[in-house]
Amino acid sequence: MTRTERAGLAFAFAEILAVGLVPAFSKFAVSRIDPLLYSASAVCVAAAVSTGLAWGHGDLRQVFRPAVVPRLVLIALLGTTATTLLLFFGARLTDGVSAALLLQAEPVYSAALAWLIWRRPLPPRQAAGTALLIAGVALVLYNGAVTVGLGGLLILMVPLGWQLSHVLALGVMPPMSPRALTAARYIYGGAGLVVIQCALGGESIASLGWRGVGMSVFHGVVLFFCGTLFWYETIRRIDLARATAIVTPCEPVLSVALVWALLGGLPTGWQALGLALMVPGMLLVVGISFRRGRRTASASPARDAPGTPPDRGSETAVPPGSAGNRGRGR
Repeated sequence: MTRTERAGLAFAFAEILAVGLVPAFSKFAVSRIDPLLYSASAVCVAAAVSTGLAWGHGDLRQVFRPAVVPRLVLIALLGTTATTLLLFFGARLTDGVSAALLLQAEPVYSAALAWLIWRRPLPPRQAAGTALLIAGVALVLYNGAVTVGLGGLLILMVPLGWQLSHVLALGVMPPMSPRALTAARYIYGGAGLVVIQCALGGESIASLGWRGVGMSVFHGVVLFFCGTLFWYETIRRIDLARATAIVTPCEPVLSVALVWALLGGLPTGWQALGLALMVPGMLLVVGISFRRGRRTASASPARDAPGTPPDRGSETAVPPGSAGNRGRGR
């Protein structure tokens, strides 16, 4: 294994930890702070950090190009503003384990969008994996009762927002850099949250207190910004299929473990059964992407040689339906 590949694996595991902590820490934070105020403050922190990074690399001008601003605003509203509100309000209304598991429904939406937009049928194994994911989500929503809670439904809509934003992002990246796109999502998404906060007359920033400020900074820097950055750094060093095969099955298990560690909540029998179905479902889904990635690598060894940076477009130019088109920047 080369030094570049080892660094890629390190970034992959750092990304797993950052993203895996999102459900537990979101539940912890919004149980103590107004979700609307917390969402605006955390995203604004991420906007400040990502803007500084884009400016330092000379990419910030891409964020304000008139030709792409309308699309960037829509990407940010779908992938940041709406999903952050849905995640935080949903986390407040449901338990942490359900939030952690329902966020893993993204491959289901990805497969549906692939069929609706590209009319691409699912391979048998991917179809089987998607069916297991749907069954797992159904068990988590059921959780021993016929009624479905509002919090669970809000959480279930978050991955859909991520996927829709990814479809739109395919039109700007490339040539837009990952740093510029990340900054655009948080700048325009944060502006949208501030406007909503002011329009609804939510709590003032002073009501956050020092603890709330600290949690907002941690969430914005580590969970939002670093979660996005670590993913891009991973796929710069190892191919997208391998990265996805490593990250995807690990996140739900780690998320549930972190919910237990931070909140003290263990899965119910129904939730555990849902998790038992979702993990093999994800393995089937990412297995398709992993095999495709190996075939692509063998077909073009010069481009994919260890240590060779991937084509800029390969970082996001993956159609929905593939396991590689994941919801980074949560």
